Amino acid sequence: MLLTSVPPSWPSSGDGNLRSAPASRSEPSHTDAIAAAAKVVNVASDRVDATLKGFTRWARDASPKLSGDPDADAEELRLLLDLLRDHPGVDDPADLHPGDLRELLLRVYPCRVTVDTADTVPALRDLLTFLADTGAVTAKAAKRLARAG
Repeated sequence: MLLTSVPPSWPSSGDGNLRSAPASRSEPSHTDAIAAAAKVVNVASDRVDATLKGFTRWARDASPKLSGDPDADAEELRLLLDLLRDHPGVDDPADLHPGDLRELLLRVYPCRVTVDTADTVPALRDLLTFLADTGAVTAKAAKRLARAG
C-alpha cells in the first residue's frame, strides 16, 4: 500500500521524497541525557558525602562501639563507597545487599586497591553499625550484611 499523502509537518526534500519525520518534543536530546546523567552522579555523590558526614558526626559519640579509628574509617569508607558506586552501582549505602559487599570485597577491592587493607573490615563494620544506629537499615539487615562481608 502506498501513501498518497503525508502529514504537512513532515518535511520534503523538494524532489518528492520525504526526509525523516521530525523528532517529537517528548524525546530527550543528547544534551538532556548528559544533563540527566550528571544530575544522577551529583545525587549519588551527595549521598556518599552525606553518609560520610553523618558517619563522622556519629563516630565522635560512638567511639566505644567502633571497631576502628574514626578518621581511618572515614578515609577507608570514602574509597569503599566510591568503589561500590562505580562497580555494583550502589549509590546509597542504605541500599546495600549482601551480594554487593561480597562483590566489593572479593572481586573489586583486590583488583583496584594496592594499599594496606588493615582498616577495611573495621571500617565496614563501623559503617554497618552506623547505618543500623541511624535507622538507614534495620538491625537485621545490618547483621545480614556483616555476615556477607
